[in-house]
Amino acid sequence: MYKISPQIFWLLVITVFITLPARAVTPNDVYFEADKAIASIKALRKAKGLPEKAREPGVQVAKTPLHVYTKTLELYEKIQRYKKSQSLPANTIPDLPSDKVSPAKPYKLLLAINSELNGIVQSKGVSIGAKVNLQYGKTPSDVYENVWRASYLMDDLAGAISPSYVYRNLQRIQQGLLAIGQSMNMNLSVGSAEKLKGNKPADANIEAFKILYKLADLERKIGVKPSRIPTFPAGDISPSDVYDATNNILAELTKINIQKQLPVIAKGSLSSAKITPNEVVAQMLLIQKLLDQLMA
Repeated sequence: MYKISPQIFWLLVITVFITLPARAVTPNDVYFEADKAIASIKALRKAKGLPEKAREPGVQVAKTPLHVYTKTLELYEKIQRYKKSQSLPANTIPDLPSDKVSPAKPYKLLLAINSELNGIVQSKGVSIGAKVNLQYGKTPSDVYENVWRASYLMDDLAGAISPSYVYRNLQRIQQGLLAIGQSMNMNLSVGSAEKLKGNKPADANIEAFKILYKLADLERKIGVKPSRIPTFPAGDISPSDVYDATNNILAELTKINIQKQLPVIAKGSLSSAKITPNEVVAQMLLIQKLLDQLMA
Protein backbone atom coordinates (compact mmCIF):
# COMPACT_ATOMS: atom_id res chain seq x y z
CA MET A 1 0.00 0.00 0.00
CA TYR A 2 1.34 3.39 -0.97
CA LYS A 3 2.08 5.68 1.98
CA ILE A 4 1.90 9.47 1.79
CA SER A 5 4.62 11.37 3.62
CA PRO A 6 3.49 13.86 6.30
CA GLN A 7 4.82 16.74 4.21
CA ILE A 8 2.73 15.75 1.18
CA PHE A 9 -0.32 15.11 3.39
CA TRP A 10 -0.29 18.62 4.85
CA LEU A 11 0.41 20.10 1.43
CA LEU A 12 -2.73 18.39 0.16
CA VAL A 13 -4.76 19.62 3.14
CA ILE A 14 -3.60 23.21 2.63
CA THR A 15 -4.35 22.97 -1.09
CA VAL A 16 -7.91 21.79 -0.38
CA PHE A 17 -8.55 24.65 2.02
CA ILE A 18 -7.16 27.21 -0.40
CA THR A 19 -9.33 25.95 -3.24
CA LEU A 20 -12.52 25.76 -1.15
CA PRO A 21 -14.84 28.73 -1.74
CA ALA A 22 -15.00 31.28 1.06
CA ARG A 23 -18.05 31.00 3.29
CA ALA A 24 -20.74 33.45 2.26
CA VAL A 25 -21.43 36.28 4.67
CA THR A 26 -24.73 35.80 6.51
CA PRO A 27 -26.98 38.21 8.42
CA ASN A 28 -25.57 36.57 11.58
CA ASP A 29 -22.11 37.88 10.65
CA VAL A 30 -23.43 41.38 9.95
CA TYR A 31 -25.37 41.41 13.23
CA PHE A 32 -22.18 40.36 15.05
CA GLU A 33 -20.25 43.30 13.60
CA ALA A 34 -23.09 45.66 14.58
CA ASP A 35 -22.89 44.24 18.12
CA LYS A 36 -19.16 44.97 18.18
CA ALA A 37 -19.84 48.54 17.08
CA ILE A 38 -22.44 48.90 19.84
CA ALA A 39 -19.93 47.68 22.44
CA SER A 40 -17.35 50.25 21.32
CA ILE A 41 -19.88 53.09 21.22
CA LYS A 42 -21.15 52.18 24.70
CA ALA A 43 -17.56 52.29 25.97
CA LEU A 44 -17.13 55.78 24.51
CA ARG A 45 -20.44 56.85 26.06
CA LYS A 46 -19.37 55.50 29.45
CA ALA A 47 -16.06 57.35 29.26
CA LYS A 48 -17.99 60.55 28.63
CA GLY A 49 -20.39 59.91 31.52
CA LEU A 50 -23.38 59.20 29.28
CA PRO A 51 -26.03 56.57 30.09
CA GLU A 52 -25.41 53.08 28.75
CA LYS A 53 -28.76 53.02 26.98
CA ALA A 54 -30.27 55.36 24.40
CA ARG A 55 -33.50 55.38 22.46
CA GLU A 56 -34.46 51.94 21.13
CA PRO A 57 -35.65 51.39 17.54
CA GLY A 58 -38.96 49.69 16.90
CA VAL A 59 -39.19 46.11 15.66
CA GLN A 60 -38.26 45.98 11.97
CA VAL A 61 -39.80 43.72 9.34
CA ALA A 62 -39.23 42.88 5.67
CA LYS A 63 -35.85 44.63 5.44
CA THR A 64 -33.30 43.61 2.81
CA PRO A 65 -29.48 43.83 2.73
CA LEU A 66 -29.94 47.01 0.65
CA HIS A 67 -31.95 48.61 3.49
CA VAL A 68 -29.29 47.45 5.95
CA TYR A 69 -26.59 49.09 3.85
CA THR A 70 -28.37 52.46 3.73
CA LYS A 71 -28.79 52.30 7.52
CA THR A 72 -25.11 51.46 7.93
CA LEU A 73 -24.24 54.52 5.83
CA GLU A 74 -26.18 56.58 8.39
CA LEU A 75 -24.08 55.11 11.22
CA TYR A 76 -20.88 55.63 9.23
CA GLU A 77 -21.66 59.30 8.69
CA LYS A 78 -22.30 59.83 12.41
CA ILE A 79 -18.92 58.31 13.22
CA GLN A 80 -17.25 60.68 10.76
CA ARG A 81 -19.04 63.62 12.41
CA TYR A 82 -17.84 62.42 15.80
CA LYS A 83 -14.28 62.12 14.52
CA LYS A 84 -14.41 65.70 13.26
CA SER A 85 -15.62 66.84 16.69
CA GLN A 86 -12.55 65.14 18.18
CA SER A 87 -10.20 66.76 15.65
CA LEU A 88 -9.61 63.40 14.00
CA PRO A 89 -9.38 62.99 10.21
CA ALA A 90 -12.73 61.92 8.79
CA ASN A 91 -13.42 59.81 5.72
CA THR A 92 -15.86 60.49 2.90
CA ILE A 93 -19.21 58.70 2.91
CA PRO A 94 -19.44 55.85 0.36
CA ASP A 95 -21.88 56.05 -2.53
CA LEU A 96 -25.15 54.21 -2.74
CA PRO A 97 -24.78 50.79 -4.41
CA SER A 98 -24.77 50.35 -8.17
CA ASP A 99 -25.41 46.61 -8.20
CA LYS A 100 -27.36 44.02 -6.23
CA VAL A 101 -26.57 44.10 -2.51
CA SER A 102 -25.79 40.95 -0.53
CA PRO A 103 -25.04 40.82 3.24
CA ALA A 104 -21.36 41.10 2.32
CA LYS A 105 -21.71 44.81 1.46
CA PRO A 106 -22.99 46.12 4.82
CA TYR A 107 -20.64 43.62 6.47
CA LYS A 108 -17.60 45.22 4.82
CA LEU A 109 -18.79 48.69 5.79
CA LEU A 110 -19.27 47.57 9.39
CA LEU A 111 -15.76 46.11 9.37
CA ALA A 112 -14.51 49.57 8.38
CA ILE A 113 -16.68 51.15 11.10
CA ASN A 114 -15.27 48.81 13.74
CA SER A 115 -11.73 49.46 12.60
CA GLU A 116 -12.30 53.19 13.07
CA LEU A 117 -14.07 52.73 16.41
CA ASN A 118 -11.26 50.49 17.67
CA GLY A 119 -8.76 53.19 16.79
CA ILE A 120 -10.80 55.83 18.64
CA VAL A 121 -11.27 53.61 21.69
CA GLN A 122 -7.56 52.80 21.86
CA SER A 123 -6.53 56.44 21.44
CA LYS A 124 -8.72 57.38 24.39
CA GLY A 125 -7.55 54.47 26.53
CA VAL A 126 -11.09 53.22 26.93
CA SER A 127 -11.93 49.64 27.92
CA ILE A 128 -14.64 47.98 25.83
CA GLY A 129 -15.46 45.31 28.44
CA ALA A 130 -17.00 41.93 27.71
CA LYS A 131 -16.63 40.45 24.24
CA VAL A 132 -19.75 39.97 22.13
CA ASN A 133 -20.73 36.55 20.85
CA LEU A 134 -21.93 35.47 17.43
CA GLN A 135 -25.69 34.91 17.43
CA TYR A 136 -27.66 32.76 15.03
CA GLY A 137 -31.01 32.93 13.27
CA LYS A 138 -30.74 36.63 12.47
CA THR A 139 -32.54 38.19 9.51
CA PRO A 140 -31.80 41.43 7.60
CA SER A 141 -34.61 43.02 9.64
CA ASP A 142 -32.81 42.08 12.87
CA VAL A 143 -29.58 43.50 11.48
CA TYR A 144 -31.30 46.73 10.41
CA GLU A 145 -32.70 47.14 13.93
CA ASN A 146 -29.29 46.53 15.49
CA VAL A 147 -27.53 49.03 13.21
CA TRP A 148 -30.23 51.58 14.06
CA ARG A 149 -29.56 50.83 17.75
CA ALA A 150 -25.90 51.69 17.18
CA SER A 151 -26.93 54.84 15.32
CA TYR A 152 -29.10 56.00 18.22
CA LEU A 153 -26.23 55.37 20.63
CA MET A 154 -24.00 57.65 18.51
CA ASP A 155 -26.42 60.57 18.80
CA ASP A 156 -25.10 61.84 22.14
CA LEU A 157 -21.55 61.66 20.79
CA ALA A 158 -21.99 62.99 17.25
CA GLY A 159 -25.28 64.86 17.51
CA ALA A 160 -28.74 63.65 16.55
CA ILE A 161 -30.19 63.80 13.05
CA SER A 162 -31.63 67.24 12.30
CA PRO A 163 -34.13 68.39 9.62
CA SER A 164 -31.12 69.47 7.52
CA TYR A 165 -30.13 65.83 6.98
CA VAL A 166 -33.70 64.91 6.10
CA TYR A 167 -33.84 67.79 3.60
CA ARG A 168 -30.58 66.64 1.99
CA ASN A 169 -32.10 63.17 1.51
CA LEU A 170 -35.15 64.75 -0.09
CA GLN A 171 -32.98 66.65 -2.55
CA ARG A 172 -31.39 63.33 -3.49
CA ILE A 173 -34.80 61.68 -3.84
CA GLN A 174 -35.93 64.46 -6.16
CA GLN A 175 -32.88 63.97 -8.36
CA GLY A 176 -33.50 60.24 -8.41
CA LEU A 177 -37.09 60.72 -9.58
CA LEU A 178 -36.03 63.19 -12.26
CA ALA A 179 -33.56 60.59 -13.57
CA ILE A 180 -36.31 57.97 -13.68
CA GLY A 181 -38.53 60.41 -15.55
CA GLN A 182 -35.76 61.06 -18.07
CA SER A 183 -35.35 57.31 -18.61
CA MET A 184 -39.10 57.15 -19.35
CA ASN A 185 -38.83 60.10 -21.78
CA MET A 186 -40.98 62.21 -19.48
CA ASN A 187 -40.34 65.91 -18.94
CA LEU A 188 -41.20 66.34 -15.26
CA SER A 189 -42.06 69.71 -13.74
CA VAL A 190 -40.67 70.28 -10.23
CA GLY A 191 -42.52 73.47 -9.36
CA SER A 192 -41.91 75.77 -6.40
CA ALA A 193 -42.07 74.79 -2.75
CA GLU A 194 -44.94 76.15 -0.70
CA LYS A 195 -44.38 78.39 2.32
CA LEU A 196 -45.76 76.34 5.20
CA LYS A 197 -46.18 76.87 8.93
CA GLY A 198 -46.79 74.79 12.02
CA ASN A 199 -45.39 71.46 10.85
CA LYS A 200 -43.66 69.01 13.16
CA PRO A 201 -41.58 65.86 12.55
CA ALA A 202 -44.75 63.76 12.84
CA ASP A 203 -46.29 65.72 9.94
CA ALA A 204 -43.14 65.18 7.89
CA ASN A 205 -43.19 61.46 8.62
CA ILE A 206 -46.79 61.17 7.42
CA GLU A 207 -45.79 62.79 4.12
CA ALA A 208 -42.76 60.52 3.86
CA PHE A 209 -45.00 57.47 4.17
CA LYS A 210 -47.25 58.87 1.46
CA ILE A 211 -44.16 58.98 -0.75
CA LEU A 212 -43.37 55.35 0.08
CA TYR A 213 -46.87 54.27 -0.98
CA LYS A 214 -46.76 56.33 -4.19
CA LEU A 215 -43.29 54.99 -4.96
CA ALA A 216 -44.55 51.41 -4.51
CA ASP A 217 -47.23 52.15 -7.11
CA LEU A 218 -44.56 53.44 -9.48
CA GLU A 219 -42.44 50.34 -8.94
CA ARG A 220 -45.36 48.12 -9.87
CA LYS A 221 -45.94 50.21 -12.98
CA ILE A 222 -42.36 49.81 -14.21
CA GLY A 223 -42.00 46.14 -13.25
CA VAL A 224 -39.99 46.43 -10.04
CA LYS A 225 -41.20 44.51 -7.00
CA PRO A 226 -41.66 47.00 -4.14
CA SER A 227 -40.46 46.25 -0.64
CA ARG A 228 -42.99 45.96 2.14
CA ILE A 229 -43.73 49.40 3.55
CA PRO A 230 -42.82 49.56 7.25
CA THR A 231 -45.30 50.23 10.01
CA PHE A 232 -45.59 53.86 11.03
CA PRO A 233 -43.46 54.21 14.21
CA ALA A 234 -45.14 54.52 17.57
CA GLY A 235 -44.47 57.22 20.15
CA ASP A 236 -42.98 60.65 19.65
CA ILE A 237 -41.66 61.16 16.12
CA SER A 238 -38.21 62.70 15.82
CA PRO A 239 -36.21 63.83 12.78
CA SER A 240 -34.42 60.47 13.07
CA ASP A 241 -37.69 58.68 12.27
CA VAL A 242 -38.25 60.93 9.26
CA TYR A 243 -34.66 60.41 8.13
CA ASP A 244 -35.19 56.66 8.40
CA ALA A 245 -38.26 56.91 6.16
CA THR A 246 -36.26 58.86 3.57
CA ASN A 247 -33.51 56.24 3.77
CA ASN A 248 -36.12 53.64 2.89
CA ILE A 249 -37.20 55.77 -0.06
CA LEU A 250 -33.59 56.05 -1.24
CA ALA A 251 -33.22 52.27 -0.89
CA GLU A 252 -36.24 51.76 -3.17
CA LEU A 253 -34.92 54.27 -5.71
CA THR A 254 -31.55 52.51 -5.62
CA LYS A 255 -33.28 49.19 -6.28
CA ILE A 256 -34.98 50.77 -9.32
CA ASN A 257 -31.66 52.20 -10.51
CA ILE A 258 -29.94 48.82 -10.21
CA GLN A 259 -32.65 46.96 -12.09
CA LYS A 260 -33.06 49.64 -14.76
CA GLN A 261 -29.33 50.38 -14.95
CA LEU A 262 -29.71 54.05 -14.09
CA PRO A 263 -26.98 56.23 -12.54
CA VAL A 264 -26.29 56.18 -8.81
CA ILE A 265 -27.96 59.04 -6.94
CA ALA A 266 -25.38 61.68 -6.00
CA LYS A 267 -24.51 62.19 -2.34
CA GLY A 268 -25.75 65.76 -2.01
CA SER A 269 -24.72 68.36 0.55
CA LEU A 270 -26.26 69.94 3.61
CA SER A 271 -28.08 73.23 3.17
CA SER A 272 -26.35 76.28 4.60
CA ALA A 273 -29.75 77.71 5.55
CA LYS A 274 -31.64 76.67 8.67
CA ILE A 275 -34.06 73.88 7.79
CA THR A 276 -37.26 73.27 9.75
CA PRO A 277 -40.02 70.65 9.41
CA ASN A 278 -41.90 73.23 7.30
CA GLU A 279 -39.25 73.16 4.57
CA VAL A 280 -39.08 69.37 4.85
CA VAL A 281 -42.85 68.96 4.36
CA ALA A 282 -42.87 71.44 1.47
CA GLN A 283 -40.15 69.44 -0.29
CA MET A 284 -42.07 66.21 0.31
CA LEU A 285 -45.15 67.69 -1.34
CA LEU A 286 -43.05 68.49 -4.43
CA ILE A 287 -41.79 64.90 -4.49
CA GLN A 288 -45.34 63.59 -4.29
CA LYS A 289 -46.24 65.74 -7.31
CA LEU A 290 -43.30 64.28 -9.23
CA LEU A 291 -44.55 60.78 -8.44
CA ASP A 292 -48.04 61.75 -9.58
CA GLN A 293 -46.58 62.86 -12.91
CA LEU A 294 -44.65 59.59 -13.25
CA MET A 295 -47.88 57.67 -12.67
CA ALA A 296 -49.92 59.70 -15.16
